[in-house]
Amino acid sequence: MNDLDLDAICESIGREMHEITAHPAPEPSVFVFGADNRPFAPSDQRGADEILRDVGHSYHTAEHGMGSIHRTLLQNWRDVNTYTRK
Repeated sequence: MNDLDLDAICESIGREMHEITAHPAPEPSVFVFGADNRPFAPSDQRGADEILRDVGHSYHTAEHGMGSIHRTLLQNWRDVNTYTRK
């Protein structure tokens, strides 16, 4: 009575995987630099190409890689937290 319905969960995962794999994957550059992609939304509504061009922004530092991404996402979370609590 208290068991999880693993059959239903697995079927749901199977349906989702089928739907995901039914469509060809987009080229990463097309997706990343597409007009609808906002990598750091909701607090930063700029597209990836605009972010890359803005070399004066705090995103562009000497640090690259996961540390830079982690710092940016953490700042985004702080901004959203501040904006939504006002």
